[in-house]
Parts: sequence; C-alpha cells; structure tokens
Amino acid sequence: MAGTSANLPENSEFNRFSLELDINTIREFILNTKENLSLKSIANITILTLMGRLKLKNGMIKVGELSILKGKPQKKYLLVRKLVFGRKGIGEVYLGGERESINFTKNESLFVETICNLSALLLKNIENIKKLKDSNRKLNRKILQFESIFELSMEMLFSSSVEKAAGLCMNIIIGSLGIKEIAIEINDGERQVFLKNLKKGDLLNKGLKKIKANYIVLYLGKKLNGKRPDQSDLHFAQIVLNLFYSNLENQKMIKALIEKERLEREVLIAREIQRKLLPENIPQFESLKIEAEMITYYEVGGDYYDVIKLSNNELLIIIADVSGKGIPASLIMSAVQSSIKTMVLKGILDLSTIASTLNSLLITTTETNKFVALTFVKLNLNSDKLEYLNAGHIPPLLFSGESIQRLSEGGPIIGLLDFARYRTSTVEFKRGNVLFLGTDGLFEAIGKDGEEIGEKGIVAILEKCKNENSIKECFKKFFLDESGKQINDDATFILIRK
Repeated sequence: MAGTSANLPENSEFNRFSLELDINTIREFILNTKENLSLKSIANITILTLMGRLKLKNGMIKVGELSILKGKPQKKYLLVRKLVFGRKGIGEVYLGGERESINFTKNESLFVETICNLSALLLKNIENIKKLKDSNRKLNRKILQFESIFELSMEMLFSSSVEKAAGLCMNIIIGSLGIKEIAIEINDGERQVFLKNLKKGDLLNKGLKKIKANYIVLYLGKKLNGKRPDQSDLHFAQIVLNLFYSNLENQKMIKALIEKERLEREVLIAREIQRKLLPENIPQFESLKIEAEMITYYEVGGDYYDVIKLSNNELLIIIADVSGKGIPASLIMSAVQSSIKTMVLKGILDLSTIASTLNSLLITTTETNKFVALTFVKLNLNSDKLEYLNAGHIPPLLFSGESIQRLSEGGPIIGLLDFARYRTSTVEFKRGNVLFLGTDGLFEAIGKDGEEIGEKGIVAILEKCKNENSIKECFKKFFLDESGKQINDDATFILIRK
C-alpha cells in the first residue's frame, strides 16, 4: 500500500471522524452482503464499498471466472489486493486508475484490509454452501432413487397387470433419471411393447441404449437435457428392470398357487412370494447329498439361498443375508436373487464377475446401510475341488476328518465399498467331507446358558450330526433344543456331504 499521511496527528478530531466513518461503512457492508448472498453481489458490493470510501473512480474485482469492472479499464492499477482465505487465494481487487492518486491513512489501510478479509470470508462461505448444496443434491437423488425402488417393489408385488407394472417401471425411470424416450418389450410367448415418446419402428432405427433381463428388453433414448444416459443411470434402470422381470415371474407363481382364491393379508402373499424365490426342489446327485432350511424372524425375511444346476456335472450354491429384517430386507433379497438368476441365464458364471456386478448395482440403487453378505460355492462332480467366494459372510465350515477349515477368502460385504474387488479360492472337497453354510441368525441365537451359541456351539452340534443319514434333521433338533427357539434374526443353513 502507499505511505500514510503524516499531516494529521493520531488523536485528531478528523482521525476520530474517519474511524467512525469506517466503522459505519463496514457495518453497511455487512448488512448489504447479508441480504445479497451471491458471488456476484458480494463481489460487486466489495468493489463499490472500497471505491466509495477511498473516493476512487476506477476499480475492478476478479473472483474465479467472474470479473466486475468499475470505471474504465486500466493498463495498470495503483493498488492490487489479493482476497485470501487461509492460504488459498480466492480473488483479487484492483484499485485506482493511472490518473488517480492514493495516499492512505492508517485507518484507511486498516479499512481496506478489513473489507478484503470480510469479502474473502463471505466468498469462501458461498463456495462452501455451493459444495454443500451439490452434495445434498447428489445425496437426495440417491435417497429418492432408493425410495422409488422400494415403492415400485411394493406396488409391483401386488400388481397383477403387466401393463400397469410396465407403466410403473417407465414412470419411475422417467421421473428419477429424466428420460424422454423409453420403451419396454416383452417376448414371453407373445410380443408386448409399451412405449412412451417412441414408435415401434424407432426400436430398430434409433441409437437407443438396450438393457436386458431374460425375455424383457428396456430401451432408453435421450434425456430431457439432451444427454445420453450415463453408467449410473443404466445401473438404476437395470435394477428397476430386474424388479419388473421378478414381478412377472412372481405373477405366474402366484396365479398358479392361489388360482381363484385371495389370501386374507398382504403379508402372507409376500411370504409366499419369498418362499417361491427359494429352490422348490434342491437338485440331487449320486455323489452329493444337499439339505437346506430357512427360518424367518418375521413373516418374511432377508435371508436367501439357492442351488442352481449349471450342467449334469456342475452346480452353483448360494447363501446370502441382507441387512435388516422383514419386508424391506425381503425386497432387496428379491432384487439380489433376480439379478443372480439373470446373470446365470446370460451365461455369466464367473463368481468374481457376479459379485462385482451385484456390488455395483446395490451401491448405485440403495442406501449406504443396505448391504448383503453372501457366499458362492461352485462344485464340479468330476473333481475333488471346490471353488468358493465369500463376500463378508460368516465363513462356511468344511469338515474333513478331524480337521475344520473356515472358507473366508473373497472380499468385503456386497454394497459396502464401490472400489471393492473379489477373488475366488479353491479347496479340496473329498468323499466323506461335509460343508456347512449358515447365516448369522444361527450363530447369534441365545443358548441355554444365556449366551450366544456362536461358532463353538454350532461346531459342537455338527460334530454330533455329521455322520447321521439326515444331517439337517439332526442339526435342526439339537439347535432348537439348545436355543429354546430364541432366534433373533432370520436363520438359514445349507449342508452338503460328499
């Protein structure tokens, strides 16, 4: 800054008047900025306040890409003052033209310093507010998408109209993603097409994004803003489509079960739907005996298991536990089940790929506290090897003679970390070996001593039962005796003996 004036004594009446003027001006500055909380307004008030107090005709302020000029542009300004918050430069103030002069008093120097510091603080606050609003917007979008999926699932669970279910799906995608052009094509015996802002001929001619779930194809065109759907949009649409596919399959099962009758309560319908998502008949092989059981805490639950025959010599076994209980957990379980079945139907059999895909879908479409612990086991009957992947699940127990091996390799819980990586492992699975897979409802059940049964208690029961003809019935009897049926969560187990 330029030197201060030496003509006036420090305690002069004029100096006191100048100080009062500065204080009043700073007060006005604060009041004006409080009523005009925008980048442009604060920048404008800052330069006008400085120029007005210092009686200057030329000035300019730059904040990011914003530039405000007062007076005429100058090749060189008499004073350049940076707007700094912490160590970060936010902008610059330029004061005084080439034909002007600046001779500051100490009060004026302090005034400029104060206004610039206040301005930097306000501008930084506006930047922080903008970041917070952007973060809130993204968070709200995720919340709305999850709520949309939840509401869609509830609506579709009890919808018997294919046209209504298809309309719900398209409306959810249009409302959540801002899609302008959309269509759903169903090729299940006969072709049905549902369109919005598209014609049937457009499905062949336009460059539309296609998403498939077995016999259903979803077509997505441009968004309302003219952009194409991004990867996050496609993940959300895939979940919605999987729910629609699951709904159509559930409709067939419900119609076959209830025929002309209706169950008295909706929760019983939901329970029946969930039961039908589990394997009705477990595939059996000469060299294997597979038994399974699920005990739900409420009428419906969040546990899931499946045994899928991939070929005459190969099968896939799945056990999963969704966080939470009741209908919300069962809906997520239904989405997981339909996603796995869809991938298997498409020929995607690599366990790491299936786990990674499920992880991406859940992170994209659910809240952060909704996740799935699961274990995949792939068996080839012509081999003494067992391939598995454990994603944050309680490790399965492999009994081989007197030894017990815990199968814990794989990766984190599904839906927890977007950067998660999953890997498979292989162990020996020979004649006489027994593999036990169970969810935490078994391990956390309360025993007769008032403590959790835990792994030690489960192992003790299995040691008694592993040589019985039906390990399942033996295990179930001892477990229910030990726990007194005090189960605090869904409890599921699978037993495999070679």
